[in-house]
Amino acid sequence: MVLKVGVIGCGQIALQAHIPAFRELGLQIVGVADENKRALAKVKGVKHKYTNYLDLLKHDLDFVSICTPPYLHYEMCLNAIERGINVLVEKPLTLSVEEAIDLKIKAEKNNVKVCPVHNYKFIDIIERAKQLQDQGNLGNILSMHTIVHGTSPPGWETWRTDESKAGWMLLQWCHPLYLQLWFCGKPKSVYAIGKKFETYPLIRDVKALINFESSVGFLEMSEFCASPNFRIDLIGTGSTIILELPVKMRIIAPPIPVRAVEEILYSFGELFKLLHRYIVLNNNPSRGFLGGSHLKLISKFVESLKSDEEVPVPIDEAIQTIKLANAIEKSIMERKEVIV
Repeated sequence: MVLKVGVIGCGQIALQAHIPAFRELGLQIVGVADENKRALAKVKGVKHKYTNYLDLLKHDLDFVSICTPPYLHYEMCLNAIERGINVLVEKPLTLSVEEAIDLKIKAEKNNVKVCPVHNYKFIDIIERAKQLQDQGNLGNILSMHTIVHGTSPPGWETWRTDESKAGWMLLQWCHPLYLQLWFCGKPKSVYAIGKKFETYPLIRDVKALINFESSVGFLEMSEFCASPNFRIDLIGTGSTIILELPVKMRIIAPPIPVRAVEEILYSFGELFKLLHRYIVLNNNPSRGFLGGSHLKLISKFVESLKSDEEVPVPIDEAIQTIKLANAIEKSIMERKEVIV
């Protein structure tokens, strides 16, 4: 069965991740929509193009892919849901918990599946680390340290710097938050500090301490660093796993010889995969973009539609992610610990 998909929003994420993945999976791209005609012109090989996304929703679609700025997500998801169309939507799902909960209620009422794109869960080394945790190799997790360094904040005069459209920093770029929730479970409270630098008017440097039910999470995220870095340290009673995205993983645990061999073999394998991705990127862009994490998530979503099973990322996960982002922002503003 070939599924029919429509794409709303024809920016970078659609062109480099969603559309290539749909084509590789053999889906029928019925049409695309974007209010910007220049963006529409960049999409090749699609018959139907619209500046009003509601015209696209008139087609017989199995699902719609929403790749627009966050402030548009709620309305677009709602219009698709009310027409009985399944939804794949980029993160964050919405800009508020209330909107996300409403989408969940409406989706259940209309028997529609909604899948937020939390694609970092499907990066190879993160999947491998979660597998090791589920197998008991970590033991009891004590803490999770996540460091995300960027070299510059978004350029001014774009929707990304309008927090009414994009959400604040950790809502707009929420990958570290849903990963903390995935590995550590339910948070109880947070304490956070946020800073502005020089003349840049928004908070783009955050340090947060997250108190989970049985562990502690630490998040450091800044866009004013000298070099980019995305590192996760998972510290458990049985082992420590260190991830340096996109491909490097180290395991520190006894017995050292066994773990050392596993680490070497895995690192060589991932290095080969990375080199291979660079070689095939031009022919298979969906595999090269962020380690193919979008392709894997979308493939699982498509299978969930065909088999009528649970989507790979449930709405509840997105709701908890938004709650955590809001609690961190509140802690920064009120300068105190905040219950999640």
